[in-house]
Amino acid sequence: MLAGCDLLTISPDLLEELSAAQGELPRRLSVEQAKATNVERISLDEKTFRWLHNEDPMGTDKLSEGIRAFNVDGRKLEAYAQKELAKATQRKSRQRERAGSRVQNVLAATKYV
Repeated sequence: MLAGCDLLTISPDLLEELSAAQGELPRRLSVEQAKATNVERISLDEKTFRWLHNEDPMGTDKLSEGIRAFNVDGRKLEAYAQKELAKATQRKSRQRERAGSRVQNVLAATKYV
């Protein structure tokens, strides 16, 4: 768990940086603290939720921005995977060709023995 944030996506670079950091990292969030907090509970129907969501720039602008960025990164990942697959396929094809040539050479050599 990362200082109480157990459901957080963190980039490998940041994880590496954090693992190399020195010093204390006090826990700031906990279930116990959350339960002890006196926060007013509200009940929402869908209409009220959508209104409140729309009124919050973080709920609309930043969420949309994040979804678009996630989509762009997904397309980049697909292109990278396709490129790597094509390279692997080409390598395998060249290996088969070389193996076939060696077999041909052996067969040609055995004809004269």
